[in-house]
Amino acid sequence: MSPPAAGICCNERYTTRLPQPPRPPPPVQTKLAVAGPAELVTCDQTIERSVGRLKQFRRVATRYDKLAVSYHSWLVLAALLLWLPH
Repeated sequence: MSPPAAGICCNERYTTRLPQPPRPPPPVQTKLAVAGPAELVTCDQTIERSVGRLKQFRRVATRYDKLAVSYHSWLVLAALLLWLPH
């Protein structure tokens, strides 16, 4: 192995970066078409938020009840508890 050139430390040889080729521009993100009027979109968001609030009740989220009637009654009770403070 040949000795390093004068004034160059051994580590400097490996720390120099080669010029990188230019990156292509990022793809243009187009807006997705909404399937329906804006009222439906806001209605969907309201429903999603309501389901999220209902799932804060552990009994509703995990479905402890075996019977659909019992689960439905707890679901109605949870919805009523959410609605009452308003």
